[in-house]
Amino acid sequence: MLRFYGLYKQAMFGPCAVPRPGFWDPVGRYKWDAWSRLGDMSSASAMVAYVDEMKKVAQEVHYVLIFDSALRIFLYFHV
Repeated sequence: MLRFYGLYKQAMFGPCAVPRPGFWDPVGRYKWDAWSRLGDMSSASAMVAYVDEMKKVAQEVHYVLIFDSALRIFLYFHV
């Protein structure tokens, strides 16, 4: 999920130019790291990468749903 966060921030706001959050804000630090890691990636490239990542996730969900449906059919006839 942090990958999506970083790509979103890069696409909407460009390279990270804010200071890294302090020690007592671990969630903010993880988010900052995800965004900062992208460096000087262009907004357009970040948008394309975001969509590509979303396609991968959607494909994985699709495979899981197919497997789950097949498993239910198998178990229905197995009993």
